[in-house]
Amino acid sequence: EREECFPANWISKGIVHPHFAKKFEDVFIDVKGQPELEYEEFLLKTKNGAYDWFYLSTKDLSKDVKDADTMIIILEPASTERAEELQNLRVQDFYKAILNEKVAWMEVDMESRHILNLGGAWSVYREEALNGKCDYLELMMRYKEDLIHPDDKLAYAEFIGVGLESAMKSENHTKKLEYRRLLDGRMQWLEITAHIFKEQYSENMYALLYLKNIDAQKRKELEQETAATRDALTGVFNRAVFKYHVEMHMSENEELEDSTLLLLDIDNFKQIN
Repeated sequence: EREECFPANWISKGIVHPHFAKKFEDVFIDVKGQPELEYEEFLLKTKNGAYDWFYLSTKDLSKDVKDADTMIIILEPASTERAEELQNLRVQDFYKAILNEKVAWMEVDMESRHILNLGGAWSVYREEALNGKCDYLELMMRYKEDLIHPDDKLAYAEFIGVGLESAMKSENHTKKLEYRRLLDGRMQWLEITAHIFKEQYSENMYALLYLKNIDAQKRKELEQETAATRDALTGVFNRAVFKYHVEMHMSENEELEDSTLLLLDIDNFKQIN
């Protein structure tokens, strides 16, 4: 079938992926002056409407006068291995773009505890981590005393140690923890997420850890919780919380024969509240 206005018609119809349109067009400009191509990679639309990888090769026939400005174009699907390799490169680009939005991220070989890669706020440890001078557990625990809020140190230590180890053996391979950490000169709420997965060929266990800044969201939640449970003037729990705790105590301690409830009347408190 004869193609009119080639290669412009392939570009306008979207047969050639937009990112490769200029490169594809350049192949057919000044045919005599173009070197022959071998296995140049392009993304072209297939019959099912999806883009797939193809090799494009050209053979210049313009050496013969009767075939002036003529070339043979050979298109063939890329090998399965090469297509998978290019697909993996694309996935890696998406992966890096997502991680760039995080405060910090780290890739870990869970079997050896070796750090494979890291970035963001954790980049300051890159040299010693990638040179094998410390494993992920040692690194994550090292700054616990100086950077983690005192009230969150125990939960953080359990998450990094026992939590990740147990996740390797359980069906739930994703763990999350909200905690406070010194960041940019002030204590902020962060969420650390650990995704643990098994590599299908070696069955080795790997983990992706990353930090997300949830400070604004968390502080708003805490403000709303305080407004709903505490008296605005005194800061003590309000009537609804008092009732909840009394009912919980009574329901959880049905076997206890004796319980005591003290009501204290504070004189002249109405002058304050």
